[in-house]
Amino acid sequence: GSNRCAIIGMIDGMGTDPFPIEPGDVDLCEAQFPGRTGWLAPGEVYSDIFATMEFATAIGITVIEPAANSGMDMDQDGIYFDDGPNLNGRAQDSGAIMVGAAPGGTTSRAGWSNCGERVDLFAWGTGVVTTSYPGGGFDWEGSPLPFPNVPETYYTNKFSGTSSASAIIAGAATLLQSYA
Repeated sequence: GSNRCAIIGMIDGMGTDPFPIEPGDVDLCEAQFPGRTGWLAPGEVYSDIFATMEFATAIGITVIEPAANSGMDMDQDGIYFDDGPNLNGRAQDSGAIMVGAAPGGTTSRAGWSNCGERVDLFAWGTGVVTTSYPGGGFDWEGSPLPFPNVPETYYTNKFSGTSSASAIIAGAATLLQSYA
């Protein structure tokens, strides 16, 4: 399996189904990639990912992607690949919902979240509580642990960044799609 989104799997030729998702589905593309100058960038700065996201959204798939965590203003010149899409000021837009991160309980952008006109919205990006597993840096921080010593109910409160923000928006989009 891959930790990347289904549409990127199509580019890589992963999986057996040529198009593992269909119109009406929600696809969370939970990844960030190196940008031209070393900054962490959303996947659609690469031409193949941009084209795949554009195709997926055109046929009715809701694509959610994190804006990435470099604190970069994406409305700058010279930060995009010469042969790739230019997201500066929405010069190009794949149709994916791009999500930035905000500190929990605020309406301001987190300093480490990428921003710019291409970012569609911001969601909670710090201290998000979700299911987890012991070890690997995702242990519960502070006390008390909600259900200590019960592996089936293990949680973390360290899920953060544009990853947590995007997951929250993907959940909301999925809920909305269930009523469509």
